[in-house]
Amino acid sequence: VVACAGGARRSRGTVPCVQGIQDPRGTLGGHEHEGHGILFRGGHKGKRVALRGAAMTKHDEKAEGEEAGEAVHGEEEEGQSGSDGSSASQSSDSSDLPVLLDEDGRVPGGVADAPKPPELDYGFRSFPFLLDSSKSTDEWNLLLSDARAAFTARATKKARYSTGQTFFIKSSEEPRCSLERLAKHIWTLHTQHLVAGEDYDADRSGAEWWSLVLNQDDDVGLHWDRDYSIEADGDVHVHPHLASVTYLTGTGAPTIAFDMVGSMEGPDIDPAKPHTFRDVFLSRPRPGKHISFDGRLLHCAPADADFFSKSGSVPGPRITFLVNIWLNHVPISSERFDDLVAASLKCKTLCIDAGATAKYEEIVIVETAKEEDEGFVDMDLSFKDSGGGFVMSLSLPKKRIVKESESDAPDAPSSFGIVYASDANAKRGVTLKGGGTAKRRKLD
Repeated sequence: VVACAGGARRSRGTVPCVQGIQDPRGTLGGHEHEGHGILFRGGHKGKRVALRGAAMTKHDEKAEGEEAGEAVHGEEEEGQSGSDGSSASQSSDSSDLPVLLDEDGRVPGGVADAPKPPELDYGFRSFPFLLDSSKSTDEWNLLLSDARAAFTARATKKARYSTGQTFFIKSSEEPRCSLERLAKHIWTLHTQHLVAGEDYDADRSGAEWWSLVLNQDDDVGLHWDRDYSIEADGDVHVHPHLASVTYLTGTGAPTIAFDMVGSMEGPDIDPAKPHTFRDVFLSRPRPGKHISFDGRLLHCAPADADFFSKSGSVPGPRITFLVNIWLNHVPISSERFDDLVAASLKCKTLCIDAGATAKYEEIVIVETAKEEDEGFVDMDLSFKDSGGGFVMSLSLPKKRIVKESESDAPDAPSSFGIVYASDANAKRGVTLKGGGTAKRRKLD
């Protein structure tokens, strides 16, 4: 299992890298956080954690004697920058503004003296032609080469989060290479309706990005994207506003996002209370396609869900470019891309069709209650949380998804919203339970 995380990654079990959701039932915006409201306005005891451009008060002092970059559970980082506590010390210019989380668990938009709700589209959206892979074969191959050069994720066995470095380009900074240009293009796509200095602080907002190059049988484990340094230091969960995936190849596992919002602090899941999911989104990789969704959502890309490897998918690595959109917060260990590496990248022109890049496709809704039983495939996925180990039992309508996405139509869909019946006796569903061990199930 290759676990790839956004945010300031620590070495902690199997996890990070895509998130989203249309929320047809209106359940996500009203996610309960009883007693929270605005967090960290002061009055809490404990040490202050230095952030870029802000500061946060910890709830407790359990890490008082720990080094800022100490790896969790004895796993060590493999020489990754930003994971040894240096980022915190380098943030000496941090202001006295506290990090705030609104009642939905997001960092507010606006500016210091006039905070406001961050006005972004948090629904699951798919842009099938963000990039045009057919525009220039040579430039596309150079972009793939650049993505490989930036790939720093490493597989872990015992840790909760993967090792690896993410990078950040502020909205006020000019890109210096192909990957920074792509990150800024994605930032603009999602924030072009906002005004710097009114809707966000340009020096504390921008795009956190990284690339993944995985084999077809590699997993991206269940996870939430967060600022993992803050989580490791104080068990406080600061999520990006939006998460996104841009597929540079059409190979490998689909991205799957679940209607489960991460908590603001402490365990995300109560092992004594099994969780049942009603809405799941699935995105098949296609070159140049881009998806975005609520940055607070649980998501993954399990190899067992690669229905397409035996039905027309071209062999090769699964290469993706991940971008998290942050307003008024820079993840502690996410830093600007190295100057020398940036100068060595080879792609000079992004393959963008200005008339198609912002067009998005309609999500195909699949109601499982109306699908034939033999059209499903079942699988178990392991998951680790601070509350313990969990197993997700997932049933996906494989037959319908493959049929829709592999039609001869030029605009064949590749993104699906799967709606599970609310009936407790329904044959098909998605549940997350504490304890147990997941068993791999081979696809037909």
